[in-house]
Amino acid sequence: MLWKTAVGGATLYAIEDGYSMRDPHEFFLGSTPDAWIGHEDELHDGRIRTSFGCFLVDDGDRLTMVDAGFGVNAPDDVPHGEGGWMPAALESLGVDPADVTDVVFTHLHPDHILGALDADRSSPFFPNAAFRTLRRELDHWRSDDGPLGSTIAPVVDTLDDAGTLAVVEEPGTVLPGISMVETFGHTPGHTSILVAFGEDAVMISGDVLHSPMQIVHTDWNIPFDVDKPKAAASRKRLFEDLAASGTPLAGGHLDRPGFGRIVSRDDVLAFQPLAPTIID
Repeated sequence: MLWKTAVGGATLYAIEDGYSMRDPHEFFLGSTPDAWIGHEDELHDGRIRTSFGCFLVDDGDRLTMVDAGFGVNAPDDVPHGEGGWMPAALESLGVDPADVTDVVFTHLHPDHILGALDADRSSPFFPNAAFRTLRRELDHWRSDDGPLGSTIAPVVDTLDDAGTLAVVEEPGTVLPGISMVETFGHTPGHTSILVAFGEDAVMISGDVLHSPMQIVHTDWNIPFDVDKPKAAASRKRLFEDLAASGTPLAGGHLDRPGFGRIVSRDDVLAFQPLAPTIID
């Protein structure tokens, strides 16, 4: 699915790069069947549909991708799903990869960065873009000698060798209207991305949440959360901040369209969907 919404004078596009279908009780640690009673509309034949989402911000001067999905490097073994839709989505918007000026990563997991490279992983898929990541995130994965690190490090090394990697020292404003917001835990340098132009703003959550159910159950971590207590604390803090400010949330991993506000109902936080303009 493709959708768009205005953010001040800019346009935010949500791009679905693919999806997976997962058993919610295996995916959400601490989830029980009873917790889903009354929330069956969140499931598809008993499974949760997790989108692989990335975003494009067009402010009239710059075209900024927030995350890049799997892109042309989508694996063949996506759990009960598929990936790699991002390039076709950009084409449908009339956007050539060479037109993208910037890419900002929420974090460096493969489903967010593999799309940054071309099919043979030897050069950037967005040849004229600067790729921004937080230093603590980069340092973590470059020092990780496990399977994930061995996948991630070559991607950022390729971007670095091409002279396109821009390392951000601390969360904060990285481009006009684009800020990294600290939400550490899912990964050591995970950030959510605030898109703000004029009086309008939208928070791109990254991997803070994968289902609206986590807005109520902030302690529901997923197996991929590196520091689970910190991930839960970041989740709770971000939701409370968004409920207080009224800033809409765009969830890349939420089932499409995954756009709404966090509201307080009888002192319980909940997700209130908003209707963006559906393109396709």
